[in-house]
Amino acid sequence: MKFTVIRENLSNALNVVSKAVNQRSPLPILSNILIKTEKGMVQLFASDLQMSISARVGAKIDEPGEITVPAKILIEFVNQVNSDKIDFSLSGSVLKLSTDKVNAKLTGIPASEFPVMDRPDKGYEVTLPSELFSKAIQKIQYVVAVDEGRPVLTGIYFKISKNELVIAGTDGYRMAEYSMGLQASPLGIKEDEVVSCVVPAKAFSENIKAFAGKASDITFTIFPENNVVTLKADDYEAQIRLIDGEYPDYISVVPSDFTTTVTIDSNEFSNGIKLASIFARDIGNMIKLVIKDGVIESISQPSESGSNVTKMSADLEGEDISIAFNAKYLLDFVSNQNSSGEIIFKTSDPLKPVLFSINGEENYFVGGKKVPGFKRYFHLIMPMKSSW
Repeated sequence: MKFTVIRENLSNALNVVSKAVNQRSPLPILSNILIKTEKGMVQLFASDLQMSISARVGAKIDEPGEITVPAKILIEFVNQVNSDKIDFSLSGSVLKLSTDKVNAKLTGIPASEFPVMDRPDKGYEVTLPSELFSKAIQKIQYVVAVDEGRPVLTGIYFKISKNELVIAGTDGYRMAEYSMGLQASPLGIKEDEVVSCVVPAKAFSENIKAFAGKASDITFTIFPENNVVTLKADDYEAQIRLIDGEYPDYISVVPSDFTTTVTIDSNEFSNGIKLASIFARDIGNMIKLVIKDGVIESISQPSESGSNVTKMSADLEGEDISIAFNAKYLLDFVSNQNSSGEIIFKTSDPLKPVLFSINGEENYFVGGKKVPGFKRYFHLIMPMKSSW
């Protein structure tokens, strides 16, 4: 194997595929990256058996070949070396890297030992603008559980039908759903067919974030028979194994009747929550939203450190009410909205779930053009029981 590649292009690709490298695996091959030449391109592969990522980089190929080499050393060398191009040549199991001033050697493991991802056949495919897909995942991924006690709650839930894609997440205390209409029916899906799956949130969101900057569109495909999903963006592809288990019926806990509705500027709401949370950090992070006599206040629980009351301007409809929240949940919500508009929240009881949404977000702008099809986004938070 012998080829020459532009260093910057190689560095970008390595940084993406490195997300699938497992440095702690008892299998040495999983801490390596597979390098393979093919028709004027260098292909890079990494896998931790639960996720595989591949990338293609244009190169001048003099001799074909393949080898796996330690990912950490390769990435650090490519990122650090000061040169526009790097020459690679393989001699036995030793990969030589050279520039006009630097030479290095990496001892590899034969490519035949590397677990290259299979190519599933039958799937259900949706292609979305990468900016839209990335920001939809951002609105969901932060609510999923991090505790492995219930593995299915550490994943993002997807449901595809002919005209709609639904993305949801929950940790049992809060949940969010983003539903969008599709301009074209997913490939492979029948008229009345519904396909759903649960994908590891961390792996999926990291790949979406990395791929979003590489292409204008991302193709998302579910392969139920193979128990995997794939993401494709031009020369990048990821394959992620699904989480087994039945996702909870989160829709059943969404209230349908409300007695109080509040519409408030998101920046004012965020500031009020942040001020109250300063005094609540050491006492369970509990704060209250008090809606009374046409005024809304964010209040921290009195403690030895002090207390805080912030009045906020808002449009109020309905009954007075006082609700206690975990301040972190409210701050997570407002900081992941990509919006400086208005927040609407609805409630009916201090101990029932509170429904949050963004006012007027019925269409989405990508590249300055309006993309129709956005149908619904909401966020649900369970209140805390308060004795003050």
